[in-house]
Amino acid sequence: MDIKESDLQPQIFYKKLDNHDDLDPWLAKLTAKYYMNFSGIDYLKNFGAELIRNYTETILNYNELSNQVRCVYLNLWIDLEINRHKKERHFTDINSPVDTFVDNLWNKLEQNEKKICARDKSYFTYDQLKIRKELYDFCVNRDILRLNSSKYLCENIHNWIIQKYDSYFSKEKCTKYRQMVDYYQKKESPFHITNSCTFYDIHSTFYDIKCGDAAYTYRNKHKYKHKIKSIENCPKDNTFDNGSFMASSTQDYAGQSNGNIANTVLTLGFIFFLIVVIFFILYKFSPLGSFLRNNIMGIYKERTNMDEDIDDLTKNISYCKTSNNQNKRHCISYSPG
Repeated sequence: MDIKESDLQPQIFYKKLDNHDDLDPWLAKLTAKYYMNFSGIDYLKNFGAELIRNYTETILNYNELSNQVRCVYLNLWIDLEINRHKKERHFTDINSPVDTFVDNLWNKLEQNEKKICARDKSYFTYDQLKIRKELYDFCVNRDILRLNSSKYLCENIHNWIIQKYDSYFSKEKCTKYRQMVDYYQKKESPFHITNSCTFYDIHSTFYDIKCGDAAYTYRNKHKYKHKIKSIENCPKDNTFDNGSFMASSTQDYAGQSNGNIANTVLTLGFIFFLIVVIFFILYKFSPLGSFLRNNIMGIYKERTNMDEDIDDLTKNISYCKTSNNQNKRHCISYSPG
């Protein structure tokens, strides 16, 4: 089966959150139940109605995603809508009328409704939030596809991951990301969500999907054009060429290879240590060890006695003297005492 992202749960759920139709009943609740004053901010009425609907109905009625994932998407939707309205109204303040409106409505929702999500405010720009949502979409879709590998061909899943990576880290996007990344520490960055959903660790995020014995075949059939280690490997400016990018990619894989060698050496050393410890325990405390000790000691004693006998014999040495007569060598047995 081909992978169509619009048919996957994250896109279906977000489409429900971003639905702008049939808002009349929610507009009525906005004024009657939550007593929101729209003096001077009439443009936010629909946003407020959608937030009430999403908090009280949409997020509760969609069970195809975990509550944690739904809450992340609800917060992403709120932050994107806040930024969209601020951009349209040319608001630059952190505490704009849009922010204040959402904060007040959210507090009233928590007071009047069952608390289902915590508000996780974000102060990223609109463009950064779009990238963050794309990253989160990819990670949730990736995990869904991995769990449904029997439904989708492994080859299709693996190829989809490569295509997504190549799309995110194209020449233009990679440079754009690099210009943003210097302003943030990793944990506060829009490009980092979890350790397995981050542009700071490409190998943990865009990993190979293993579907039995076929995984190796697919991994070698569908290859990345280039694969860097981290978003920090993207160039800072437009002096981007495939040669330098490929060099960065090669260095990354070389480093990964060296790391694998070091891990192998450590593993072998640990195995050898375990073998020595197990042998010592068996030798000291098991019946097998007792048997070995008795036999080895017996052999050792026999060997010692033989060596002593040989040592006594060597004391009875032969004394040899060279005669001047025809240079012949005469040996006379000599026994001391």
